[in-house]
Amino acid sequence: MSAIWKLTVPLLALFFAVASGLAIIGGPTNADPSEQEVKDALQYTVDHIIGWANTPFLRKLTRVGDIKQQVVVGMMYVLTVEMARTNCTKEEEETQCVVYTDPMIASPIRCNADVWKHPITEKYEMMKMACVA
Repeated sequence: MSAIWKLTVPLLALFFAVASGLAIIGGPTNADPSEQEVKDALQYTVDHIIGWANTPFLRKLTRVGDIKQQVVVGMMYVLTVEMARTNCTKEEEETQCVVYTDPMIASPIRCNADVWKHPITEKYEMMKMACVA
């Protein structure tokens, strides 16, 4: 009888943890956008998108969607961001850049990015990125 309980109790605990919405150890969790590491991952993502975009115009972050984090060998961040074109080129000082309000000119994009933070070097690496207009 004790063998059945040794199996049943952990399974029930797992079931109730999942049913109550608790995160499973090692699974993705919501990231706190006010934490410095999350801000750094977000900035890395924005900089990467600006460099990747095939346009001479600077894009700015207009909206942050979901940010998830997952402990792997290091930390994996899964981010959704929206960016739009500004009135500045990439070479200009970006302090006075304004995002266009007309969607035809702003050409907004929505990007999903998986960013990995290396545990030893603490550098970020773009693992996967997809953007749509």
